[in-house]
Amino acid sequence: AGRGHSLVVDRAGGVYSFGDGERGALGHRDMTTKYTPTRIEALEGVRIVRACAGDGVSLLSDAAGGVHVTGSDGRFLGSRGVSTVNARVGVAGLSGVHVVDAALSGDYA
Repeated sequence: AGRGHSLVVDRAGGVYSFGDGERGALGHRDMTTKYTPTRIEALEGVRIVRACAGDGVSLLSDAAGGVHVTGSDGRFLGSRGVSTVNARVGVAGLSGVHVVDAALSGDYA
């Protein structure tokens, strides 16, 4: 769990988020607070194996070795300054790299 939101990964690799949506960390293409776990539709078809919630940002690792970021602090996570407030993005610089683990501390990865 992060400072204001939580993430849940199900057995099939679906990911759900809930809590404070103010900075876009929930990954629902908006900044609406969700009071119940809500599946992140943007990740439909992607098997998530690990999820980390930070301070207004989420970091998600998939089974294929990809990393996805949601939230307003994507610029600190290698996404070349691209705002990720309203959508998830792959992390720039990790194209072709099979990531096996990732972590957050506050709003840094």
